[in-house]
Amino acid sequence: MINCILERMKPFIATLDFDLGLDVEINEENQQGVMDIIPAVQSMQARFDDIISEIISERILHEIHMFHIERATKM
Repeated sequence: MINCILERMKPFIATLDFDLGLDVEINEENQQGVMDIIPAVQSMQARFDDIISEIISERILHEIHMFHIERATKM
């Protein structure tokens, strides 16, 4: 069961694996502004990570359910 679910999850996980890179050029004029937004960006990243974890958890539960249904219908 585990191998089956892992194989099904690989493409799904691949779609969630992307970089939210923030390319910012820091100079003397914007240095303080960039420093001021760091806590907000960190908070956003933490919320994003939590949401992605919830999505993955729900998908795993769905895959387990589907595995059992498919196994039951093969009998």
